[in-house]
Amino acid sequence: MKTRLLLMGLMCTVALLGAPSVFAQSNTTGWGPHFGVTVDPDQVHVGMHLHFGTRGEGVRFQPNFDIGFGDDITLIAINFDVVYRFRGGRSDWAPFLGGGLGANFYDWDDDRFDRFDGDDFDDEDVEPGFNIVGGVDHGVGGGNRFYIEGKIGLIDAPDLKLTVGWTLF
Repeated sequence: MKTRLLLMGLMCTVALLGAPSVFAQSNTTGWGPHFGVTVDPDQVHVGMHLHFGTRGEGVRFQPNFDIGFGDDITLIAINFDVVYRFRGGRSDWAPFLGGGLGANFYDWDDDRFDRFDGDDFDDEDVEPGFNIVGGVDHGVGGGNRFYIEGKIGLIDAPDLKLTVGWTLF
């Protein structure tokens, strides 16, 4: 079951990498790794994001992919976030705010049911999500950016994600 979830997540990542974007500009397309902690479920997560946008207008399309581990759950989250960066300046700290839709692939293993039938209880589910995103980013040289982000999940998404990452241009 976990293999099937992982394959679904990898297929979605490939789709993200190949998806055209109405925001894409030749000099503002980037990508990067990120990691952080998640609350409810209580996990650590790692992932990657793509960045399409125009700094001058401040709007960027930032799809991202996370895999969370912990709390007897493996969570694969695929989000299609759009954010607005409030201030210009390549080296300034700049706040951003936005939101987006997502898909959350849950796979949990709970051994509480072993006493009834001796088998592990495995279950999985796919749930929609909606996120509110906010944070700050900062230029770190060569056009690359470091960011700190908080994401509040609505519907069936994790309640809160705190993430740090880098965007490489």
